[in-house]
Amino acid sequence: MTGGHSPAHQMLYVEVPSGTAIVAGDVAYRVDVNVKQQVPMGYFVSLEDTMAALGRVARDGDHVLPSHDSAIYERYPDGIA
Repeated sequence: MTGGHSPAHQMLYVEVPSGTAIVAGDVAYRVDVNVKQQVPMGYFVSLEDTMAALGRVARDGDHVLPSHDSAIYERYPDGIA
């Protein structure tokens, strides 16, 4: 559980042949801003939990899949293998 965005927010880690994919849900709306620059999204209930979760995503994820980032279709046009 990550907290941050909402009290019971969760992320899903999936091991794939090319590394760890993280389905980040709403802890990050966009990889380029929220994950790479560590800028929190606009709505959260705990900034401390949100920043901790963004740090885990940046550290642990080889592939990050936020719920609202249309760039993932360009980044992974054939899916993740």
